[in-house]
Amino acid sequence: MTFRIGPIFHLIHMSDDFWPLNDWYAEVFGAVEFTKSRRSSAPGSSFPTWSVELRDASLITVADVTFEPMSPSMFIDGWDKMPVGRFYNKFGRHWHSIAWYVDDTLALYRDLKDRNIRFFFNGGGSDSAREPSPDEAIFTHPKDSCGALELMSGPRAGLADPRFEPGYDPGRWAGEHPLGLRRLAYITIVVSDLDKGKSVYADALGGKVLLEDSSPLTMTRNAYVAVGDHTIVELAQPLEAGTLAGRELAKNGDIMHAVAFGVADLDRAEQHLTSKGVRILDRDASTLLADPDTTFGAPFRFTTAVIPGDPRDAV
Repeated sequence: MTFRIGPIFHLIHMSDDFWPLNDWYAEVFGAVEFTKSRRSSAPGSSFPTWSVELRDASLITVADVTFEPMSPSMFIDGWDKMPVGRFYNKFGRHWHSIAWYVDDTLALYRDLKDRNIRFFFNGGGSDSAREPSPDEAIFTHPKDSCGALELMSGPRAGLADPRFEPGYDPGRWAGEHPLGLRRLAYITIVVSDLDKGKSVYADALGGKVLLEDSSPLTMTRNAYVAVGDHTIVELAQPLEAGTLAGRELAKNGDIMHAVAFGVADLDRAEQHLTSKGVRILDRDASTLLADPDTTFGAPFRFTTAVIPGDPRDAV
């Protein structure tokens, strides 16, 4: 393996209306927005080159992770023909993808090709027969990587992501915010074949399997994979069709399913969430499952559990 996966660039949360979603992250999570909310221009007028995909979006930080709330620009003709619009029409309000920084995109490109993982450049289906330039992002084919991934060189100095600025303290969410967030715990991807999932995240991306278990709460068989030094991915194979994960897999196939935050106190977290209109579907001694109908379609979890061997605990 000649490349290394770095920190998360962002996690995309797709909705039907960007503005309420963006406000919700601020209200529930205390999110800090560090890009000006970007919206395509009004119907009939020209719009800037960044919005050629006809999308509304921003970048926000919550503790140690950045999210990109996003929606299609439905007020502009042709929105449904663009990648963002096509995704929304297929999946609706849903987690979209994981974007990671990587230290060597050329090495990554060559390794993915050798493993027959299909991909595109710049999100628009451009020819992957040529090698990428250093600043280009690589977008994997979701069917080959158990969900959509974006990989690009970075972190990028010009982006102004506060996580990489001197003095940024992700720990203040644990002490100062009523939700008591410690950090991103893991990202869940539902898979039909756990071995295939491990072949992508442990083998192709150079991850390390930390733990395999089964969860009576989610009714899934799981493999927790450390991808780089900053992220854990939970690969979850549903054990029952009628569960949240089981319905997800039946409807959408292998896909990014949930985001789990570590919290200082489960009862404190539940009290804050319910005060903000987030309904709790179920819980056990260590984990809350939020109802995606109350979180803009995207499942969230909140947990006090610690995964043994988490590389972040060694820092």
